[in-house]
Formats: sequence, structure tokens, C-alpha cells
Amino acid sequence: MHRRCGWCVSFLLLGTTVAVADAPKPPDPPSNLVEEYWESVQLDGVKVGTVHTTVQAVDGDGGKRLRTTVALDLMFKRHNATVQLRMGRGDEETADGSVAAVFMRQYQGQEKKLDLAGTLEDGRMHVRIDGGRIDRRLRWGDDVVGVHRLEHFFQDHKPKPGDRLTLPIYQPTLNAVVPTQVLVKDA
Repeated sequence: MHRRCGWCVSFLLLGTTVAVADAPKPPDPPSNLVEEYWESVQLDGVKVGTVHTTVQAVDGDGGKRLRTTVALDLMFKRHNATVQLRMGRGDEETADGSVAAVFMRQYQGQEKKLDLAGTLEDGRMHVRIDGGRIDRRLRWGDDVVGVHRLEHFFQDHKPKPGDRLTLPIYQPTLNAVVPTQVLVKDA
């Protein structure tokens, strides 16, 4: 009996070792990766998802651009059913921080529900939703703050307590540039 138990334990340990040795390696980050951030999303102290931000150097019209993608992945239980919601959004910014393109994709489970893509044309952001189902040209200025520039805005500008700022930020879920008001408070 003890001998059989010993063999079972040996097989279990060997099986575990083989499984770990055969586990796939995570992919190497792309060579054009500039920055990467992972954040945890919690609801009432329980982790429900992640936010993964990547910044990649890409070639675009007029030279190098920074393509920033913010991927949100959430998992909820509702009425004994699990619901997965995913969204990827971001933009491409030129070397001077101007937004040249915007994008967003929303998913429910594995199925894509919405696809938004916009490119700057003659001073307006030409946005198409779901391949042209909705087609709009938005007023656009060089002062629109992109995702990458916003991530570093307070490090670069070092605002002081009491400063009031209004930052025009493109919100893809509204398909509009929204003036976002900021009041800097004490630590």
C-alpha cells in the first residue's frame, strides 16, 4: 500500500514538473514598445478586471508617432451569469503631442460590438463608427490632450495647489471633445 502511494506521489510530482516545463512562455514585448502599465480594477474590494496601457512607436504620416492603447477588461457576475466587458481605446500622437488619430473597440464577451476609428483631416477629426454607419467630422484643435500626453501632463507641467486647468480631452464613448476641468489641491 505504501509503495503504491509513493508511486502516485511520484507521478503527481513528475506530472506537475512536466506541466510547468511545457508551459508556454509569454510573448516577448514588441520591439517598438516605449511604455507599459498594468492596473487592477476593484469593486467593493474585489478584483473585477485590469487596465493595460501600452505606448508604441509607429510610423505615420509625417514621421514617428506614439500609439497609446488603453485596454480595459472586466468580468462581472449578474444573476448567476458571468459577463465579460472589454474595451480598447487610444490615439496616435505626433512628436509635438498633437493627436493625429483616435480609435476605440468595445466587446461583450468575444464578440465585437462597436468599432470607432478617426483620422485628422484638414483640421477636423473624421470619425467613422462601425465602418461608416455613423460618419462625423469633429471640430479639432492642437490643444486636444491625447492619452499619452495626459499620462505625463502633471509631471511635465508641475501644477501647484490652487491651480485651475481646463483640458480638452477626446472621449470616444461620447464621440466628442470634452473640456475637463481640473482643480489642483494640497497633498
